Amino acid sequence: MRWLRRCQGTSTLMSAVAPRSTWWLLTVYALISNAVCLITVGNAHERPVPLRLAAAVALVLAAVGWLIESRGYHSHWAVVAIEAVTVLLVAVSLPVPDRAKSVMFPVVARRGVCANSRTAVAVAVGASFAAFFTAIIVHHPVVPGLQPSFFGIVGSLPGLVVTAATMRMLVEGLAARAIAEQTSASTSATLRAVVETSPVGLLMVDSAGAVRLCNGRAERIFGGSADRASDRASDRASDRVTDRATDLPEDARDPPYEACVGLLPPTALCGKTVIDHEVVDWRRRDGTSVDLTISTAPVPGSDHIVAVVCDVTERRRLQDQLRRQALHDGLTGLANRTLFLEKTAAALAGSVANAQPIAVLLLDLDAFKTVNDTLGHATGDALLVEVAERLAACLGPTDVLARLGGDEFAVLLKVGGETEAALVAQRVLAAFDRPVRLAAADDASMELRVRVSLGAVVASDLTSDASALLRAADMAMYAAKRAGGHQWAVFEPAMQLRLRERVALEDALRNAMQVGDLRVYYQPCVDLISQELSATEALLRWTDPGRGAVPPCQFIPIAEETGMITQIGRWTLREACHQASAWWLLTGRLLPVAVNLSVRQLTDPELIDDIEAALHAAKLPADCLVLELTESELADETALPILRDLKRVGVRLALDDFGTGYSALAYLRRFPLDILKIDRAFVTPITKDPSAAALTSSIIDMAHTLGLETVAEGVETEAQADLLREMRCQRAQGFLFAEPQPAHVITASLR
Repeated sequence: MRWLRRCQGTSTLMSAVAPRSTWWLLTVYALISNAVCLITVGNAHERPVPLRLAAAVALVLAAVGWLIESRGYHSHWAVVAIEAVTVLLVAVSLPVPDRAKSVMFPVVARRGVCANSRTAVAVAVGASFAAFFTAIIVHHPVVPGLQPSFFGIVGSLPGLVVTAATMRMLVEGLAARAIAEQTSASTSATLRAVVETSPVGLLMVDSAGAVRLCNGRAERIFGGSADRASDRASDRASDRVTDRATDLPEDARDPPYEACVGLLPPTALCGKTVIDHEVVDWRRRDGTSVDLTISTAPVPGSDHIVAVVCDVTERRRLQDQLRRQALHDGLTGLANRTLFLEKTAAALAGSVANAQPIAVLLLDLDAFKTVNDTLGHATGDALLVEVAERLAACLGPTDVLARLGGDEFAVLLKVGGETEAALVAQRVLAAFDRPVRLAAADDASMELRVRVSLGAVVASDLTSDASALLRAADMAMYAAKRAGGHQWAVFEPAMQLRLRERVALEDALRNAMQVGDLRVYYQPCVDLISQELSATEALLRWTDPGRGAVPPCQFIPIAEETGMITQIGRWTLREACHQASAWWLLTGRLLPVAVNLSVRQLTDPELIDDIEAALHAAKLPADCLVLELTESELADETALPILRDLKRVGVRLALDDFGTGYSALAYLRRFPLDILKIDRAFVTPITKDPSAAALTSSIIDMAHTLGLETVAEGVETEAQADLLREMRCQRAQGFLFAEPQPAHVITASLR
């Protein structure tokens, strides 16, 4: 193999130094040497060869060589065959002895070498020179006495050398050609396999729009037979591409292939590169439809283009499914908050352009939490599905219905103002006048009376974005709830002013948190027997530079809704613990401090860490901290594990405002409570209403039975205090004893 590579390298080198002009010079030289050899041999045997005959032979050979050369076959073996026949016929026609005929062989062999490879220039020149030299020796012997047979042998030696060299080069050439053909066949097979097994569809199209190549994947994408596609792809990949569509097999020009050309973007056939051209919902001949992406690129040095076709039907289906899941409610199938806001924003933009008002309705179910708590979440979900169906029946085809979360639904009326909103609200209320029938766990059915409250808003300058519309509708809905529920209310100008004030108040509260305008006041809690201070309750106060003292009932709900209550509560907890520790150092006795916990704080995963950090920083015993919770916070069973974690920390738990919420007595038994605080609604009438007094006395007795301490709130008269003392209530707080005060006032009283 090394010998073969050396020969191939020599061939390449000689080809580089033998340009076309040099080849013609060698051809002329070879023709002249042929003629000289013939004339010399003829004269040696007294049969002179006319110069005209030699010239004729040379011209014939030159004409044949030029003709073949003009066809592009520079090294074709036809040259060898024609020259051999011509020269041998001339030699046979002359009575040339055998020893002289051997001179003809080097001539023919030399031409064979030159015809087989232009790189054999040295061999050709040497052979021609040997033939000429031998002929001269035969005609004019320079060494008298030598036998002519000797010259025949000498004349034959160059022929033998040239023959060996020629055969060797011939064998090398044939071996190289076999290796090249084998390599080419292997490469072609590999390319066919790559094309056929490609996971994407591959097509080659000419400038006339005719398909030249198509693999099996493309056949399947366009609806053809996979087996036939494989056969045709193999045939077309192995064949040389021509310029006529008729060169393809007849079954390759079927409708799928013709259709695929029509799907190509116009710029592709002009030789432009196209990336991911989308074809949506293309219908195949079997009736099915697919989504495709087509990328094209021109083939260098050709008028063909290559198209890569991908079937993205499944990918688009998954994308649509994910988008639907992201933008729709999983329970009812309605639009969710995100999609509703998108559609509302689009409708607002259209209403500005068309001068057509739009309206938004917001509604929720009254006391839906009771349904969930008493009948279970499965029943609650079934109720929500039924509510969604009834709401959809009340709307028009252009209206948008969405479930924003929980039992809250929203309606977008793309056409119509306040009048249309009022009509829809009335239809919704009428739809729930009849009870909702649901399946029970025992395969029976139950009927529920559902009450809904609605708030409506028409787009205006004060509600110029989707979120503002929802906030305005929410305010109107809660106005309907405050009016008794199961009715609707329209967002009025007064509500708009309140909305502006609320936004301004929210910004001011954020600023107060940063600059430290919030303060903690403490309301004393007195022992009814000893009349001494026994505990305090930390209460948040805010004095705004522009507004003055802002009541807690105004800014606490805003803090709850925006989530600021978590940060505010964390700060209040640290301040209260620090102050209780300072009073401990001052008086030498522990004075428990109570801090209110909001619903958001109770669900904060960092609550336990915050409490432990506040106690540790203040060096305050855990049982000196009382955390107050409302009945609404305990209505969710998920609060029980959190309360148990708080008890493990060592703090005490109090149920605040008992009697104003759900008043479920089961809470007192299930939850690990320590203190029961009786709301002022029970305390205020006890001196005037015997039934109120009896009820309050029963609450105190029940608390003692459960091992709970009792604290009466809102005590304002001595008569109330005396009666509570007779009922064995341990402690009380209210304006009779002291209002909420700054810490330094209580510190002064302790001294």
